[in-house]
Amino acid sequence: MEFIKNIFQEKKILEKFPLLYSFKSRISNVWNYPKTIKTTLMTGLIIYLFMLIGSIIIAKFFGYRIISHTISKLGTISSTPLPLMFDSACITGGITTMMLYCSLSRRVRLSFQNKEEEGFDYKLHRYSTIIGILGSLGIIFVGIFSLDRKGPRGLYHSVSSLIAFGGFSIALFTFGIVIYRCNSKMPKILGINGLIPLITLILNCILPSPLLEWILLFSILTTLIPLFYWISFR
Repeated sequence: MEFIKNIFQEKKILEKFPLLYSFKSRISNVWNYPKTIKTTLMTGLIIYLFMLIGSIIIAKFFGYRIISHTISKLGTISSTPLPLMFDSACITGGITTMMLYCSLSRRVRLSFQNKEEEGFDYKLHRYSTIIGILGSLGIIFVGIFSLDRKGPRGLYHSVSSLIAFGGFSIALFTFGIVIYRCNSKMPKILGINGLIPLITLILNCILPSPLLEWILLFSILTTLIPLFYWISFR
């Protein structure tokens, strides 16, 4: 009864703001088409990987090396003639992973039988979603505030990078705990994988280096890609 009451209250509020009600209705209509979401997720992932790999290949012709250059160097004109490709990859990746976290949250939420009985896991999955979305926003801003537009003393770019790496690592770890603990149909190995990015993040903080930064990115990708696959094809 409380749930139904909340729905009616929300509808009354939205009806007072027709534009907001119209926008929410359209978003809900799109979200109710799983095939649309799944296709968008896989398309976004493929485009991101294509642009990231393309950025690396092009930059290698101009002296770029993963061992000695940070990831952000792909977004500066001093390292590559096409920094916009990397910037676009970051923005695409951020938008796509934001959708992934929302889809993942929805799938996990459906596995809860009772919010009170599984209170810790239920709350943790909500916090994980928020942290993941913050990480996605961080990577979007890495694309906007690249090294060529890094702000005073590189502040905008540095903060964006910190939010991106920290957000992804923590969100994947906490989501991993929920996946491992809850009675969902998701393989437990997807939950265990969430530990890898956090370990790599800690190592990168202790011994920062371009190579460890790349290993951190690859650890995040190798954790995200199976989630993309599971959400899209299961």
